[in-house]
Amino acid sequence: MDDRLFIAQNKSIAVLNLNLFYSYHIMTSILERFGLVVEHRKTKIFHFFRLHGMFNPLPLDLSMLGGPILQPKNSLRYLDFFF
Repeated sequence: MDDRLFIAQNKSIAVLNLNLFYSYHIMTSILERFGLVVEHRKTKIFHFFRLHGMFNPLPLDLSMLGGPILQPKNSLRYLDFFF
C-alpha cells in the first residue's frame, strides 16, 4: 500500500489525532484482511494551521496498532508537491 492520505479537520489537535488514529486503524484492518501489507514506517503526519507563530502539535501514537509514534513534520512532499 502506497500513497495514502487522510484528511481531518478540527480546532483541537487532540481530537484530530484521535480521528486520524481511528481512521488509520480502520484502514489497516481492512487492508490486512485482504492480505495486503501496510508499511507503517513510511507513514507521516503534517498539520495545516491558519495562525502564524508558535505551533507545537502533539505526536500521533500509532504504537498500539503496530505503527510508529509520528512526530509532525514542518514540510510535506505528497505526489511531488511540497507543502
